[in-house]
Amino acid sequence: VCQRVEDVWLMVSVKRASLVRAAAKPARPVQSVPPHSAALPIINNNKAAILDLKLVIVYGILAL
Repeated sequence: VCQRVEDVWLMVSVKRASLVRAAAKPARPVQSVPPHSAALPIINNNKAAILDLKLVIVYGILAL
């Protein structure tokens, strides 16, 4: 039983040391992304516009 307690204590101390090292690392900066319009593109062909709208509604994709 003593050996198992020592093994668990060693495992916990190693884990604690790795967490302390991870917490000491500086956070990586987040790269900002400029905002863009989410408007659908204007299409002159009415059939193509309807098809694109169906693709957006059904599949969540936009065919350009």
